[in-house]
Amino acid sequence: MTTSGQSALNPRRWFTGSIPKGEPKPTGADCYRFVLAQPDVDVCLTGPSSAQHVDDALEALRRGPMTVEELEWMRRVGRAVYGK
Repeated sequence: MTTSGQSALNPRRWFTGSIPKGEPKPTGADCYRFVLAQPDVDVCLTGPSSAQHVDDALEALRRGPMTVEELEWMRRVGRAVYGK
């Protein structure tokens, strides 16, 4: 998963009906945590361009990898947003 150019978090992607009803929108920290939970990922890089991006990366480190339930949520949202 990538948030290159914040494309995954771009509000234009969150058109009506794209996220299943009742599901929260992922944050930058959620995206980092999703990556940290993947066993095949050896490196996760960040290139913050704002203080908020730094805060997101630090929040991800503080919270650690996602739980099984959180991973399922991110996959549901990803399938809905990307139509898969």
